[in-house]
Amino acid sequence: MFFPANGPAWTAIFCTLMIAGVINAVVAIAPQPWMRPIFRNVEGQWIKLPFRMLAGFFVTSYVAVGVLSVLHPTTRMSPLTVYTLCPSCVATITVDPSLTTSLSLLAPTSAAVYGSLGAVIGLVVNVFRR
Repeated sequence: MFFPANGPAWTAIFCTLMIAGVINAVVAIAPQPWMRPIFRNVEGQWIKLPFRMLAGFFVTSYVAVGVLSVLHPTTRMSPLTVYTLCPSCVATITVDPSLTTSLSLLAPTSAAVYGSLGAVIGLVVNVFRR
């Protein structure tokens, strides 16, 4: 299933998602006084872009997983494409989930992963926009 020839691509996906998770965890648990020097904007203004990007990435990812769930089984897609669009689909390597399971479990999980990535991109854009 995971082709060795795609090793660098798998590593890039893994590293990107890992870095996004670490940045989100640090921003989430860091005390607010530590974050003020980084986000020097007016209080509350710095969160608008990251939140919009989180929501946009979340919705886009949810829809992408929904589309993957309704594709005809004979549609051939590479594992790299499928797992890039739906990281939580790795949990279904041996089981083909129903549409309900895909939309209630897999899609929100993948959407949360990509929403997190969108939030990180929004934070980085806010920091370097000045």
